[in-house]
Order: sequence, then structure tokens, then C-alpha cells
Amino acid sequence: SLDHLSQIDHLPAMSALRGLRRIDIINLSKLTDLSPIASCPVLEDLVLVATKNIGGDDFRCFQTHPTLKHVWTDLGSQRRNSEVH
Repeated sequence: SLDHLSQIDHLPAMSALRGLRRIDIINLSKLTDLSPIASCPVLEDLVLVATKNIGGDDFRCFQTHPTLKHVWTDLGSQRRNSEVH
């Protein structure tokens, strides 16, 4: 879980995290790229809340993810959440 880390604007590569099945991203207001998360090989659950700079197009990197089962979003508006789904 990454929560209220206001200075984080990017994440490191996560492809080596072979045990990471769930990640919660909460209020990382400067984050703009989700592709490092999409590199997690066994990720099943993604929770993204109150991340201002993330929109529907930023989730395209998960479209062919082999193990992702659930995505929960609260991006601040129904329109932005609908773009994701």
C-alpha cells in the first residue's frame, strides 16, 4: 500500500516482485504512469484512489495483463471512473 506520498511522481520497475498480488495506491497526486505496476507478473488486485493525474487511458497497460482480476477506482468523478471501466 502506498498512501499519501505527495512527492512520488513515478514508480520503479516492479517486474521482479513475483509475490505482489495486490497494490493500493491512495492519494499519490503527482503519479502519472501506471506501467511499472502493470509489470508485476502475478498482480490480481489494483486499488487506485484520489490520484489526480491518472485517467482512463493510463489503464491501457493493464488490458492484456495475464493475472489481473479486480480493479477498484475512486478517481474523484463518475466520468473518470467510467473511463477506466
